[in-house]
Amino acid sequence: MERLEPGDPRSIGAYRLIGRLGAGGMGRVFLARSDRGRTVAVKLIHERLAQEPLFRTRFRQEVTAARRVGGEWTAPVLDADTEAEVPWVATGYIAGPSLEDIVARDYGRLPEASVRVLAAGLGRALEAVHAAGIVHRDLKPSNVLLTLDGPRVIDFGIARALHASGEESVTHAGTAVGSPAFMAPEQVRGERLTPAGDVFSLGSVLVYAASGRMPFGSPEGGVMGLMFRITHEEPDLTGVPEGLWPLVGRCLAKDPAARPTPEEVVRLAHAPRVGSGGEPWLPGGVLARLGRHAVRLLEVEEEEDGDARAVVRQEGHRAARRPRRLRGVLMTAAVALVTTLAGLTALLLAGSDSPGEEGYAQTPSAHDSAAAGGTATTRRPGTGSTPGVSPAAKRSGKASGTPSAGGSAATPSDAATDGGGASPSGTSTPAPAGDVPPSFLGTWTTDYTLALASHHRELTITQGRIGTRVITLTGTGKSALGARYTCTWTATLTEPTAPGTPLRLSPTTLTHSQPTSACTAEPATTLTLIDATTLRREWTDGSRKPLTFTKG
Repeated sequence: MERLEPGDPRSIGAYRLIGRLGAGGMGRVFLARSDRGRTVAVKLIHERLAQEPLFRTRFRQEVTAARRVGGEWTAPVLDADTEAEVPWVATGYIAGPSLEDIVARDYGRLPEASVRVLAAGLGRALEAVHAAGIVHRDLKPSNVLLTLDGPRVIDFGIARALHASGEESVTHAGTAVGSPAFMAPEQVRGERLTPAGDVFSLGSVLVYAASGRMPFGSPEGGVMGLMFRITHEEPDLTGVPEGLWPLVGRCLAKDPAARPTPEEVVRLAHAPRVGSGGEPWLPGGVLARLGRHAVRLLEVEEEEDGDARAVVRQEGHRAARRPRRLRGVLMTAAVALVTTLAGLTALLLAGSDSPGEEGYAQTPSAHDSAAAGGTATTRRPGTGSTPGVSPAAKRSGKASGTPSAGGSAATPSDAATDGGGASPSGTSTPAPAGDVPPSFLGTWTTDYTLALASHHRELTITQGRIGTRVITLTGTGKSALGARYTCTWTATLTEPTAPGTPLRLSPTTLTHSQPTSACTAEPATTLTLIDATTLRREWTDGSRKPLTFTKG
């Protein structure tokens, strides 16, 4: 979570804003609190979209549909104003990281037992969504949050009621809406989507959770190639435990009729219900991440209390004591986490054989080669390919309790801050100049062509310390489909930088994407100075070709 920026509102409806959770193609998401002390997530729609009658109609449908979905496995809709000059919706706040954050940044791929619980939880979530007459349409890792009691599904931003028909619906027939890497074949073709499409997306999410890679490759190599693989090729299950193949294989069937129902997914997962006093469903490293998240929320509330008291003193009014319900709940959760983690301390200190504890070498898949212009050869399990995945960030150095960096547009990490001088401990001592060598500072640009599409990147490097945001990357150009896009990413500094050594950066946070599905967050990178006016950007997992930037 980040602090509110100067241009952000301080309240929306009856909710007082506390911080910024993220931003995406539809708008900004804020952490907020009601006058009764309930913590919520408020989505404020972009003003430009609010001026479009068709979008307003779609947003109104979204809110109406989401109100029909129960809150056990999703974020319940609590309040909304779809007729406001700038529409907004408030949902229950789920205090947990996204699956994308955990797999790509904080931990790595999940063990088979955790993936089975994930499958059952997502199956139950889709049961509730479909029972309300809705197709989610955008189930992906950034829309799945992890909690002690299981996964939760969020963001019905492009859901469409099943009863909407043909050309009368806002999302017209023949238009593909969703996130390309997790679309179903029929969704890619722009056909009418049924609940079976969500089950296909669920299968793709399970492959990502179990292996750290997408079953049909990344859209970075070209969206057209990705869509071809989804509709015509078999999934790449490299790195997925064999015990999960039957489940994910059925979910990823090309024929919607051959896929299991969400109820069948729950049965096939063979997973116990969580939250009943049994063993934790998540590895110890992920539980530690949840604990840090709860502590950060406690710190935010303390900061807010202090700010409010200061304002009251300035205005000369008597402060009304705010409800402390959230603090009590979070403190209880934090204590429970500490108790749980105490039993795992010996294992964590001695090391673990879970996938997230190891450094996997990622081999570029055949999908990546095809996207780059080579011949596509689909790898199936058992063909001799080296299983494994390279997590974008190891968990080394995170046992100290330092919040991890990075995050997704929908759920950015609670540790990402601006590049200013506030110390991690919250003290008011003046900040040092920073940990970025001066020779890196400034604006760098590059232009390149990939998959017959042209791209421009502008990289701005600012001063900052370890754990703070030091780069902002803006990308413009044309996608493989010929549509123009504009995207913005940020990243934080992860290690000290000695003279003559590369600048090491966290995986990026996607802060803006227009269109929504045009861009995705990127793995960790390094920046190396070639000379005073040239630097090279490299991906630490070797998944992409380096880019050379020039200064000015």
